[in-house]
Amino acid sequence: MSDISFNNPASRLYNFLERGLAHQQQESARNVLQSLLATTDPSELLHRIADMRTLVDESVEQLRLHYAKVRLVPHWIDHTKAAFNTLHLQGHWATFRDHIDPHTMDYLHHVVEMLDVKIPASRISAEGVESYRAELNDLLEQVIKSDEPQELKTYLLSALSNIIHALDRYFITGDAGVLAAAERAVGTAVVNREILEEAKSPLAKNALQKITKAVAAFSAAKTVVETIEYFKQFLE
Repeated sequence: MSDISFNNPASRLYNFLERGLAHQQQESARNVLQSLLATTDPSELLHRIADMRTLVDESVEQLRLHYAKVRLVPHWIDHTKAAFNTLHLQGHWATFRDHIDPHTMDYLHHVVEMLDVKIPASRISAEGVESYRAELNDLLEQVIKSDEPQELKTYLLSALSNIIHALDRYFITGDAGVLAAAERAVGTAVVNREILEEAKSPLAKNALQKITKAVAAFSAAKTVVETIEYFKQFLE
């Protein structure tokens, strides 16, 4: 499977397992996971492993949500959970890999196909995510060096950093992770309206536009329209 449906948790999990099977049993488990999960930070690595493990339960939940009479196949669920449960970071990759047999991949692939039919495709491509992240990172550096009012500056730094962090985990958490970070930023702005009232400079308005873009790009919900309309009054 070469393409990932980022809105489909089973697809993200399958991609992770497929890439993991390309590594040999005798390799260091920590080194393999640092490569697969794109981080060398010990704390972040543990968080990403935990987030990846939750994709098993998320996949099952989505199956039950979209197929009321679905008959779950325990094999792929049990084997995948066992792989995470017996994973030993200080040991060989075999502590994880040996649990992922061909039947596990076949059954999980079937789950991916079932959910792909029901779950809307992501509204943004992987390349679009990378481009958007680069834009936000550049904007973050500008905010750091700016002389914006301190309360506004703190808000912008937090909002942009959280969205960037979610984009870094996009291959694990998908659209939902980015949308959650963007919605937190919006919620903070709604509660602390005076922060937005200080957003007079082109830099501040650009930052608000990028936050709005995240909400619009990663959600098709009706509330998106309300969010965008709310922010527009501060961007004029």
